[in-house]
Amino acid sequence: MADPDQGRSATETEAQQLERLRFLHHVARLATTAQTWEELLETVVDGTRDALRADVSSLYLLDRDGTRLTLAATTGLDRYQIGRARVPFGEGITGRVAAAREPMVIPDVRADPRFLWVRGLDQRRFVSSMLSVPLSWHDQVVGVLNVQTERPRDFRPEDVEHLRAIADILAELGISKGAFYHYFDSKSSLLEALVEKMRDEAVRLLQPIFEDPNLAALEKIQRWFDTTSRWKTDRKAYLLSLLRVWYHDDNAVVVQKLRSDSLAWIGPLFGRVVHQGIQEGVFNPSYPDHVGQVVFSLLYDLGDTLARMILSAASNGGTFQNAQATAAAYTDALERALGAPRGSLSLVDGETLREWFDVPIAAA
Repeated sequence: MADPDQGRSATETEAQQLERLRFLHHVARLATTAQTWEELLETVVDGTRDALRADVSSLYLLDRDGTRLTLAATTGLDRYQIGRARVPFGEGITGRVAAAREPMVIPDVRADPRFLWVRGLDQRRFVSSMLSVPLSWHDQVVGVLNVQTERPRDFRPEDVEHLRAIADILAELGISKGAFYHYFDSKSSLLEALVEKMRDEAVRLLQPIFEDPNLAALEKIQRWFDTTSRWKTDRKAYLLSLLRVWYHDDNAVVVQKLRSDSLAWIGPLFGRVVHQGIQEGVFNPSYPDHVGQVVFSLLYDLGDTLARMILSAASNGGTFQNAQATAAAYTDALERALGAPRGSLSLVDGETLREWFDVPIAAA
């Protein structure tokens, strides 16, 4: 008999991965629209507060000499204190979390003698419960991310993991040594770092499909298509708003990097599925050792073509029927490349595709 807790654990793990992806793509969108790094950090802490359903979110970064943590961004507290409010390393909750490099949950900060009240920033009548996690970069602590609530709250282990995931994203973007923007000379370099993180998250989400020993080759490929399509459709509003920015000439290098990086990790996985399909008698490609790259190119080009069709639909009346015919042509080419039975695969469901042409495109 199947263990129900095991299934629930797998579902929670996938949900956590999707939540990290949602937050990451939100940061990616901000990277293309924020006018300053301060604006970017401000919006990130806003998103953190909302994601944890808290009242306050604050980011502290370790100064270059390693003796103090300085408030870099906050929502819910006095923003005048950004760059002014400082906590000694090893003191207070924030300083202790930085020193210990471990999360800390404080049910009632008013009753906890370790809490260090910062004059002009913290309000005794406002702050009640607190969750604090460290930011680490290359085995060095570089900051602390806090969330606080006005009413008492018992932060759960999944809350801790969620905030740690956000902190990991921030740290891996290069928030280090007290100066976020010192690590990126342009928005493009930040977007490139985000692309690398997106690739890692995609690997964690899709790799289990390719490596599932209970799935046949055709099932693996179709599930890959369905999972990717469902993920994009669930984030339709965001992706539509990002399309024009993504295809801007300034981001051409980043777009190409995403394609190259995606092929590097998905190529070997897909190659093994192709050989599995040959053994199962469902694939008969003319060039089995090279068809993986061909299939990847077809899929990437289809996504690029459909995206541009969606963009043109707002300006010159691009039609769903044209997009549907294009998807059918690419599906036919894919099945021919694999030597798969005609009609055995569906790159994109017609109703799913129609949804993308029924939504107005916001001006960028």
